[in-house]
Amino acid sequence: MIVINTTFHLPCPLRHEFTKWLKEHYVPKALESGTVTEPSILRVLGGSAEDPEGMNIACQLKAATLHEAHRWHDTHGAEIRRDMHERWGQKILFFSTYLELVD
Repeated sequence: MIVINTTFHLPCPLRHEFTKWLKEHYVPKALESGTVTEPSILRVLGGSAEDPEGMNIACQLKAATLHEAHRWHDTHGAEIRRDMHERWGQKILFFSTYLELVD
């Protein structure tokens, strides 16, 4: 099982608007693809993540294989992130990492 972890950096005043968008748009669109499952939305805490003007929110999705994770990220995920960019431009930055569950 592969976890696609996308971390978003955003200005604190956008927290509620952005998390609402994640819950109502990003996650449902991601699940519609049929490629990813088990979404989680998390706030990143501690260390350099503590910024009085900005914050980090992570969204995790699970895929069966690394190939499917990459395919989702580069197609469906890219489409959803384009919508994010149209809404907020450079106010919200992101990066994605792929994680493998270890038994």
